[in-house]
Amino acid sequence: MIKSFVSLSRCISRVSYRFVPRALSTEATDEIFDDKNYDSIAKSVLHGTTTGHDLLVLQPYVKWGPQKKINTKADLELEEATALVSTLASWSVVGQMVVPLESIEKKKVFGKGKLEELKQLVRKNKKINGVFISLKYLTLSQKRELETLFRVPVFDRFTIVIQIFKENAVTKHAKLQVALAELPYIRNLLLSETSNVQLGSGMSPEALRCTLHARETKLKEEMKKCQIYHHTLEKNKQQRKIPLVAVVGYTNAGKTSIIKALTGEKKLQPKNSLFATLDVTLHQGLLPSRLKVLYIDTVGFMSDLPESLLECFVATLDHVAYADAILHICDGSHPDLVRQRDHVFKTLQGLRNLPPNFLDRVVTVRNKCDKPQTDVTFEDDLPVSATNGTRLAFLQKIIESVVMQTTNRKVMVFKVPMGGEEAQ
Repeated sequence: MIKSFVSLSRCISRVSYRFVPRALSTEATDEIFDDKNYDSIAKSVLHGTTTGHDLLVLQPYVKWGPQKKINTKADLELEEATALVSTLASWSVVGQMVVPLESIEKKKVFGKGKLEELKQLVRKNKKINGVFISLKYLTLSQKRELETLFRVPVFDRFTIVIQIFKENAVTKHAKLQVALAELPYIRNLLLSETSNVQLGSGMSPEALRCTLHARETKLKEEMKKCQIYHHTLEKNKQQRKIPLVAVVGYTNAGKTSIIKALTGEKKLQPKNSLFATLDVTLHQGLLPSRLKVLYIDTVGFMSDLPESLLECFVATLDHVAYADAILHICDGSHPDLVRQRDHVFKTLQGLRNLPPNFLDRVVTVRNKCDKPQTDVTFEDDLPVSATNGTRLAFLQKIIESVVMQTTNRKVMVFKVPMGGEEAQ
């Protein structure tokens, strides 16, 4: 009995496969990123965040009104905020609390009474040498006002997440993405308020604009040179006919662990940390019918990312639009599953150049079913465990079904005589 693949548009008796390198190997050179003028600007805003800090983590939440979040709880957001800090080497959390607000648009974020309480807390605790306010971003005037009050550096989600990206970026492409992502933040923060706030770098607004523009131009020119890797993905898809399976999900949901379990690739080393993967990487696997596929590991999703970080992040997901199947990996044991799941679907639907039947290609996988599960269930989710292999064989069959449908393939079985010409 012989099993072979038949494309409905064209019969294929034998396909020649060429494996695409797993990651862009071009090393990042220091010359590209060295810029003393820019470094002085960034330091005035980011506080030299390579040194590490012992932080008080504050999670603001709006109690009511249009700014109140749904599908989550403040303590779950606080848990994510502390996990962000713990991801960084030489950073630690020495205190944490949820702070109720009426609005996040106040000049000093918090009300007068709460500010006095926080000021006393920070000044009395000598272990605290920084405050992380888990909002998407703070304005420059908010940062300056709070730093004057607390007498320690103040960080928002952007400054923490960008530091994680910097620590985890290895390849030239990843480092360029991170470097480009922080430019809009610094530009908007400084140039929007230069008439009222003195720049820590001592530059005039005109000099600042020129410095930022020159750096952006240089980085974008280097980024163009890296596009060959992403073009290789599309070329492989069009010319070699190897199906692509994109693996997406909220950060630390277990995407890399699932890929390792499906491919058996021993060199893959999943990490229990946020944003452990920053580069698009490819990993070859086989479906039950012996059809070769390439699994694409991607950057993890996270809510409440500033726009410049989100744009950088979405740019790495362009290949999802032409993937033949998309695995959406959820952490079934996470108490904030609903918010994480909704955020991933919302981000996917906002991607560029999506085919009309895009959602038909998405398979939602509820990973970590070997751990205690949340009470929330979704009918279409497939519970699996990358750790002990539960239902992975069934997952492979589901992937194969989607790939066959998307690529217009069929699996056909032929009975042939033993020793006959057909079997040779």
